[in-house]
Formats: sequence, structure tokens, C-alpha cells
Amino acid sequence: MNVILIDDEQIALEYFQLQLKNIEDVHVIGAYVNPEEAMEAILNQAVDVVFLDIHMPGEDGVSLAQRILEQRPEIIIVFVTAFEQYAVHAFDLNAIDYVVKPVKRKRLAETIKRIQTKLEGTQKETASQEKDVFRIQMCKQFHIEPMRASAQTIRWRTARVKELFLLLLQNREQVVHKDYIIDIIWPEMDFERASAQLYTTVYHIRQVLKAFNEHFKLENTTNGYILFTKNVEIDVEKWEHSLQALPPLTSETIDAYERVMNYYSASYLNDHQYIWAMSEANRLDQKWVKKAIEIAKQHEQDGRHMEAFQWFLSISKRYPETEEAHFGVMKHYAEQGKSAYVALQYKMLAKALHEEFGVQPSTYVTNWYKRWCDVKDTNEML
Repeated sequence: MNVILIDDEQIALEYFQLQLKNIEDVHVIGAYVNPEEAMEAILNQAVDVVFLDIHMPGEDGVSLAQRILEQRPEIIIVFVTAFEQYAVHAFDLNAIDYVVKPVKRKRLAETIKRIQTKLEGTQKETASQEKDVFRIQMCKQFHIEPMRASAQTIRWRTARVKELFLLLLQNREQVVHKDYIIDIIWPEMDFERASAQLYTTVYHIRQVLKAFNEHFKLENTTNGYILFTKNVEIDVEKWEHSLQALPPLTSETIDAYERVMNYYSASYLNDHQYIWAMSEANRLDQKWVKKAIEIAKQHEQDGRHMEAFQWFLSISKRYPETEEAHFGVMKHYAEQGKSAYVALQYKMLAKALHEEFGVQPSTYVTNWYKRWCDVKDTNEML
């Protein structure tokens, strides 16, 4: 287990490290007297357990523990206190245990054993849940991850069978009306022929789902179909939930945001180009862009200009019609004195906006660019 120690007294930290040194499978990966340095380490490392002094100047251990658990709820907290009567705070925050200074080796061994039992139980529970989860990739292209009991490749009878399944999956737990399905998938057919195609296609979907009946249930309704799912994990849904679960974006949490943002590696069903999926793809893309711009601006605010530039550049390449990203790149190049790159970036923005929306860059960006050109020309004349 990976352990971090936090105490405002350096001597106490050194003593505690000495006590933990000879305990098997315990690795002290950090010892801190500064709570903010400790917090940064906790957010950026694989930490299992934090031993935390309750009484510290400034922010006390209880408050710090609350912050830790808000951002890393899986971490085990053990409070350390010189006053046993205050240890009740440990259990207000569901800490697994507390130890009293000076820490006794025997008492510490009991705590470590309790932690190991907790970690082993968590790992078994996670493994049990994971092996029963049906994982589906929807970023870029549709892909089903082979499972323990179902490693065979799914063979779709036709492209329409696959498309209808994905349409039902996107609208899972909701009725999808037959008329809507026909209009979307067989718009060129007359209603009678399209209805026959629909029934045949639904039949083939049911045949595919027989192998996964613990995860999918397709039911008829009076006017359509409804697909029920159980223990199904869809990558874009997981990404949204993970993003929503993060604390507010700050200097301390930005690394966690960047890790989560990397999960949305490409647009929703981008390789399939289904018309009915475009609205959902656009919604997810815009959520990614909005958060990516916030991350870039946070880097700027923190003085990490190269990191901000990399985010703006990545956004402008991935979604060329995003004016704010291009503008961020232009300003960076201007500060670096790279005149040709500023001009090229502006031309790329103008082209993207014209091709996508038939418009020119906003007045604000255009005026900035003209002023920059005037200043550049003046400097070149001097």
C-alpha cells in the first residue's frame, strides 16, 4: 500500500516513518509538513492511505481530510492525534481508524492490518463488479470490449442491424417509436416495405442479444421498442459522469481534469456518420470544448503559458471552428514574436468559419488582428 504522512512537526513525521519502515507491503511515498504540498501529491499520485495529524496550525486535519475525500473518496484516512478524546472526529468522516501519539508499534500494526483487510475487500468488490460489466466504446467508433464469458466477436447481419441497435442504445430505457425508426433508417422506402424491414432487423438484433441477455432486454411496446440495459458501461457516459463528479476547476484539481478529459479521445460515433447521432455528438463535443477552454484559461491564470497554448492548439486542430481556441493560439504566437504563425492561424480560423458557418471571425478578433498587424508593420519600419 502507498502511504502519505501529514504532520506539522518534522520530528513526528520522521518518527512515524521509522515505525512504518519495517512493516511489509507499506511504502511511504511522501511525508509533508505543508498541507498544500501534501494535497498536490495526493491528487497526482497513486495513494492508498493518508495518515493525518488532527491538530495543525492553519487548516486542521479534519478540514483537510474533508478536502481529500471530496476529490479522492477512495483514499483511506487514518487520523493521528496526541489527544485521544478528539479521535471521535475520525469516525465523523468515516476514517478507518485513529492512532494516538506517540504511536506504538503494536497499535500501528493493528491499524495496518485493518487497512489491508479494507483494501483487499475493495479490490475483490471492484474485480467482481468489473467482470460483470459489459463495456461499450462509442468514441470515434462502436466497439464492444470482449468479456470473460463472451469473448466472441459480435457479427451483425447487416449494417442496418448494427445501426438500429445503436439507435436503440442511444435512447435506452426510452420508447423509440416505429415511425421514427422508419423515417431515420429507411426514409427511401414505402411504409409497408420499411415495416417489414424493421421487423426483420429487430429479429436479428434479438438473435445477437441472446448471448448477452443478462445485460440487454429488448421489449415491444404498442408503438415502438425499448431497450433496457443492466451493468452496461458506455465510455461517453462514464466520461460525462467522471467530469461531473470532479470538484471545481482550480490549480490543485487541474491535473485530475486533464486525465478525465483524455477519456473523450474522439467524437461520438465519428466513424459512422449517422445523421441521428449528430445532435448527441455535437452536445458531447461542445461539453469537451467548453471544459478544454476552461482548462487552458486556468493554465494561463496560473502562469503556465505553454500548457495553455497546447490546450488551445489542440482544440483548434480538433474543432477548427472554435474561434476562442484560435485566438488563444494567435495571442501566444504574438507574444513569441512569431508573426507568420499569427497570420496563418488567423487565416485558418477565417477559412474554418467560412466553410462551416459561412461567416467571418468576430469583430473583436478581427480588430485585434488588425491592430496587431499595424503594430507589426510599424515596428518593421523602424
